[in-house]
Amino acid sequence: MKVKEILDNIHAVVSKLYAGAEPADRLAFECGMLTSALREMSYLLECAQERCKELEIEITYKELT
Repeated sequence: MKVKEILDNIHAVVSKLYAGAEPADRLAFECGMLTSALREMSYLLECAQERCKELEIEITYKELT
């Protein structure tokens, strides 16, 4: 399952729980969800950057040999 699908499913379940909650509680939940999504995207970006570095090294090595 993709990250977005997981987050959407969690959001759907928790939104039902918070349907009658105070606005501040709902806002806190939304901020938590956003923070979680940003952390995941940051991690994925770091992984992609590391992979790009590895590929650059491989390309450079192949060009030199």
